[in-house]
Amino acid sequence: MVLVLFSYAMYICMEIFVIAKKVFYLSIPKPNGIKPNMKYHQDNASMFSSATFLWFDWVFHLGYKRPLEMDDLGCLPKQFTSKFNHHRFYKALKQENARAERHKTQVSLYHVFFRLCSKPIFYAGVLRFCADTLGFVGPIAINALVNYATSLQSDDPNFYP
Repeated sequence: MVLVLFSYAMYICMEIFVIAKKVFYLSIPKPNGIKPNMKYHQDNASMFSSATFLWFDWVFHLGYKRPLEMDDLGCLPKQFTSKFNHHRFYKALKQENARAERHKTQVSLYHVFFRLCSKPIFYAGVLRFCADTLGFVGPIAINALVNYATSLQSDDPNFYP
């Protein structure tokens, strides 16, 4: 119960922070790289909003009302463009070429993709592990409640199934 209340409190704090960030965003100078017609703000969204695509809800509503046009979507941030990602891939490939020459082995694309994607995959794995582990909390809590209720109905005060 305490864990659930703590989770809700943390969620509310995160959402309040994101809302405050968006409300006061007008008074804060825009960071470098933010263009005036940029509508793709995944970086400003909370973890819950990112997981459920709530930050992108306005596109769903607009697309429901009328067909979307390219102008409706605005432009992408720099880190989501193909030029930026090509540069990252090329840099990782050059590092892999240097490593392959040092060790006199072949170039491995697995190593290149590991350099590029290891952090997000690691974070996703940790979150998945936590989600799978917390999936056991419900059945264990129900078992504890049933055992407690059963012990209240028993004549023996030391009874615990």
